[in-house]
Amino acid sequence: MDPTKLANFNDFLHELRTNELATLRGRAAILLSAGCSGTWYFDWVRQCIGPSLRTHIGVEAYSRKPDSLPPEAHWIDNPIQDMHDVSDGHADLVFAGQTVEHLWPAEFVGFLREAHRVLRPGGLLVLDSPNRELTLPMSWYHPEHTMEFTVPEIRELVGLAGFQVTSLRGVWLCRERGSIMRLDPLPEPPEWEGRVDAARLRAEDSFVWWLEASREDRAPDIEELQRRVEEVYARTRPQDLARVFHGAGSSAVDGAVRYQESRSGEQGYLAYGPYAPFPPGVYVANFYIRTNAPRTSSLPACTMDIAEQCGEHVIASYQLKCSEVGQSWERWRVGFRFTTVRFGVEFRLFATGAMPLSVKVPIEVTEQPQ
Repeated sequence: MDPTKLANFNDFLHELRTNELATLRGRAAILLSAGCSGTWYFDWVRQCIGPSLRTHIGVEAYSRKPDSLPPEAHWIDNPIQDMHDVSDGHADLVFAGQTVEHLWPAEFVGFLREAHRVLRPGGLLVLDSPNRELTLPMSWYHPEHTMEFTVPEIRELVGLAGFQVTSLRGVWLCRERGSIMRLDPLPEPPEWEGRVDAARLRAEDSFVWWLEASREDRAPDIEELQRRVEEVYARTRPQDLARVFHGAGSSAVDGAVRYQESRSGEQGYLAYGPYAPFPPGVYVANFYIRTNAPRTSSLPACTMDIAEQCGEHVIASYQLKCSEVGQSWERWRVGFRFTTVRFGVEFRLFATGAMPLSVKVPIEVTEQPQ
């Protein structure tokens, strides 16, 4: 590996994924990419798969078609959960690289159903994605990830979709004897090379899993697949929304209640996060706030808001006066509506320092009927 790739983890991971994709060299004449981007992507796949690749179908509904494509590439403007412009049994290989973690439950089920349809009998499904069993204890997150699957989960779900797993290996070992290892590679070859080699046999201990599965003749069990995917989402979504950070104040616990508190004169964000994606809908962010000072001043005590794009775009905001804050927990509601999927959404409380404040964390968010 080029030593310069070790300096940036994203470059390093891309190089490892390149090595995995290159193991499929010569195994596909017609390859379908479920999700793709610029010309570089098609060049990358062609370099990995080699001259056997006669047709590369890129299915993408959100990115703009590149101005130039290699001769074997065909761009289809379909969502990957409904690839209606691709005929049945057309592809030798369906590749969804770092894609499934961006899908909502219905989209994920639809994608697996469509992958089974567009693949020829015995065709190959190839997926890779971060492993939640590692990303969660590492406190690693991505603002556009909706669900990250563990190794046992993805094995089961792909099986329900009518596939037989032929290989499920790891990319970049990050757990050893129960202890989490550093994410960035050390430059000394024995360290990183050993972790790369060991990962292949230890998917459950690796940062990314890489799955290959053959299409079987049996039909997908869509009802059971949907039920299990919904269970995973119901279990992981609260974990994603529980991410909370603070730039001021200190953390405290009272029984089962976690909260952030600040002193009088202390200014800054008592809570912000979770930098999570949200589907279209109507929502309410519930801020539970209290103080240990009397309600006397009409000065602003705090600002509650909903933001995205790392705080650059404020979606909704409400300013609370000192005279409105009580000495027992009171709920303050900030409503907002999304008409499209939003990424990196955060809920924030900024204390002005005019009075001591406490806010329960994480901020409770509820979806409202439309």
